[in-house]
Amino acid sequence: MNKVSVIISFIAVAISILSLLNTYLARRKANENTIRALKMELLKDYYEIENRIANIELTALISKNRWKGVLKPIYMKEIDETWGEAKQFADSFKKSNTPIIASIDTLSERELVAFHQKLLAVRPGVMIQHDLISENIKKFDNKMESLLDKNL
Repeated sequence: MNKVSVIISFIAVAISILSLLNTYLARRKANENTIRALKMELLKDYYEIENRIANIELTALISKNRWKGVLKPIYMKEIDETWGEAKQFADSFKKSNTPIIASIDTLSERELVAFHQKLLAVRPGVMIQHDLISENIKKFDNKMESLLDKNL
């Protein structure tokens, strides 16, 4: 009877250890899924912001090229400044964030959350900047079109 109780105790301990190991592996798997979800959300937001910034830069460049050779240099100064501002904004964003995105697989969960919070804080400013520059370009285009209409 003593041997039977020792064997039963041994089996109970083995089952407890296997249960703990199973719990540990389940938590580890859940943590990996959480980190993967964080990375996906972060990348989605990053590329949305980067796309908006690229749109700002492209819109300014298109307007600049549209009027190049048509307008006198004095008028081009305004659109050149707008394009320069958009390019500087885009370069600044890329310079400060591209290295982090390139090393996203090595970031800890805490670093991922911190970077994502930084992106979310930057997003409203990017949207405002996009709207301002787009509005400036529209005003410039309208002004130049009316100027050309008056001269024709």
